[in-house]
Amino acid sequence: MLKPIKNKISNYLARRKYLKEDIGSVKFNDFFNNSDSFLILMPNEENEFRFGLKVAEFLAELEKQITILTPVKFSGKIPQNKNTKIIHFAFEDVTKFNLPSDFLANKLNRKKFDVVMDLERFENLFYSSLTHMTQSKFKIGFQKEKLNEFYNILIDNKNERPEFCYDDMIESLKMF
Repeated sequence: MLKPIKNKISNYLARRKYLKEDIGSVKFNDFFNNSDSFLILMPNEENEFRFGLKVAEFLAELEKQITILTPVKFSGKIPQNKNTKIIHFAFEDVTKFNLPSDFLANKLNRKKFDVVMDLERFENLFYSSLTHMTQSKFKIGFQKEKLNEFYNILIDNKNERPEFCYDDMIESLKMF
């Protein structure tokens, strides 16, 4: 009974705190080719995480500067390369309203990224809030029922098999 009330409060707080600025008009012509620094928010589930690594590997092959934000439980599962930095987050970095802690928010706001990619395919206010609060013009995520306004580029998420969704994301990026 309390969970739906908590979710409504969380959604209200996130929209009030992170959606007050309009992204405005953005030109998407060649945005991917012209972007150098990427923040990738890795999924929270093991199976999704494995397939999400394909996106990071794709960016690494193109020698993009990548910062990966990942749960601590996956700390040893990310292949290292010279252009990849890793930031871990733990349970204490998520508030009781499923929003980013001030510590994590400040840590990410000190960095500048050209593109933020949220690889979490399911409704998750923590990930959506992180995506929108960063200093980035391009915010990419999968279509979600209630959180689409946090992104300005949405990738289809209708396929039940996660590997196809991440492949679709890579193919969509290649178009830009």
